[in-house]
Amino acid sequence: MLLEAGDLQGAKAILIPVQAPDIAEAIEGLPEAMHALAFRLLSKQEAIEVYEYLDYSVQERLIEELKSQEVLDIVDKMSPDDRARLFDELPATIVNRLLEQLSPNERQATSLLLGYEAGTAGRIMTPELISLKEDFTVAQTLERIRNFANATEMIYYLYITNAARETRKTE
Repeated sequence: MLLEAGDLQGAKAILIPVQAPDIAEAIEGLPEAMHALAFRLLSKQEAIEVYEYLDYSVQERLIEELKSQEVLDIVDKMSPDDRARLFDELPATIVNRLLEQLSPNERQATSLLLGYEAGTAGRIMTPELISLKEDFTVAQTLERIRNFANATEMIYYLYITNAARETRKTE
């Protein structure tokens, strides 16, 4: 194995064309002592993507092993629903420390989800969605989608609200 042989460049080269779920599976298959080393080989963006696919026990160990800023960068970039699921698995002292260090917007989004009882739809759903007013034109709709597409985790549904803020789901 390249990591055991100390060939960090060779190990990094192997990871480049691999998808995040596969990298996470490969890291989990390594001996525990090598998890943080393998994780550090990833670019920041790759690390954020891979982290969300790791088992919670591996995520927790990485939080303990990585420097505070590395952990904060990853946790701050996670989607709020994934972050809330991670926080459910961590000790309260670590969760409180991480919450305090999140950016104000991310702290608010995560706190909102953590306010719902575990196992409820409110707790597991992402607050990152696109809502549209029913009187929007096609141009206004497309502009809103373009403006929020990067800030939204996935766009499977568009929620259209009427004057009473009631929604209809359309695909």
